[in-house]
Amino acid sequence: MGIAKEQLYDNQQEAFYETLAERLGITCDEVEEIEPQINENTGSDGAVYGYYLSFKEDTPREILDKIEGLDSNDCFWLDISDLYDEDYDEEQYEYIVKKKSPYNDCITSIEEAIQLLGLSLKKEKKSKYILYRQIYASLISILEAYLFERLLLSIDKDENLLANFFLFHNGAHNFDEHDVKKVRKHLMENIIYHNLNTVSQIYNATFKIRFPSCEKIKKAIKLRHDIVHRNGKKTNGDFLIVSRKDIEHLSDNIKELVSNLEYNICNPSLPFEE
Repeated sequence: MGIAKEQLYDNQQEAFYETLAERLGITCDEVEEIEPQINENTGSDGAVYGYYLSFKEDTPREILDKIEGLDSNDCFWLDISDLYDEDYDEEQYEYIVKKKSPYNDCITSIEEAIQLLGLSLKKEKKSKYILYRQIYASLISILEAYLFERLLLSIDKDENLLANFFLFHNGAHNFDEHDVKKVRKHLMENIIYHNLNTVSQIYNATFKIRFPSCEKIKKAIKLRHDIVHRNGKKTNGDFLIVSRKDIEHLSDNIKELVSNLEYNICNPSLPFEE
């Protein structure tokens, strides 16, 4: 995938956070903490009449109280004119759906990131800590890219998977080309792929698999948040120390997760129990 591609995903994610933060009147950190999801308000006729944001169940009350305009269910309604545009980055879309193997790209990118551990640094201690933090954050970006690309590529290649996602996304069985474009835009711009709780639900519904347990990676994502959004500092102001062993463990955990997913996705005859 390469560093430039990882940076593209990070920039898109940051832009998404910044847009929501401005709309809600809170910080980007708070946006990520409350995990907003864009939902459609669909009528009995199947037409979409509006959009609203919902937040994770255990969202701190002190953050919600900062958001003006919440309804009685703590949802934030959006103007339909803000979201009607179905345009998306066609160049990026074509790049992804022409890929032969998001899995191979993921494994190769992980190995390239791990190779950076062998760099010889002049100001060894301080520089090493900075480098290790960046490698650690990069591994999460690589995972996000795989989850995004595998989902988008699979839906593009298999109409049954597209139907599964569409049923999960808005409860409808029928869809047209306009709906497909909306789905592409949604997957490319509105899903936060390091929100593994949301991503696991999408994967389970789309591929009819059971998303693997990944608690260790979820903990690593919280550390990545400190690296990316707090310049490598914890909430108490102390610098986060990432060791070589931390990086190697995260690398192994991500490889295990994507390998498990790839095996189950590419073997649709495997049994799946609700």
